[in-house]
Amino acid sequence: IVHLDARTARSAYGLFSEEHHEIRLRKTFKTKQQCAETLMHELLHAVWNVQGVNAKDGEERIVGKMSMGLAQVVRDNPLLIAYFQSALK
Repeated sequence: IVHLDARTARSAYGLFSEEHHEIRLRKTFKTKQQCAETLMHELLHAVWNVQGVNAKDGEERIVGKMSMGLAQVVRDNPLLIAYFQSALK
């Protein structure tokens, strides 16, 4: 996770860079919840991309790929769940 450049941060809270396989977030947010929700949003974009999900895939295939990708995110980042639990109180 890296910070967005100032110009991009004026129009977006975060983004997933396919080219660099990194999540970019603003340096500051109004609330911890807004930051956590933005991170979760960008994680979903990252999983979508890395798992090769296609919008034309059926619901079960999309959910299957997304759940496998999210399981890997949780497995590889054990502190992430604690962060979400704290930020989303």
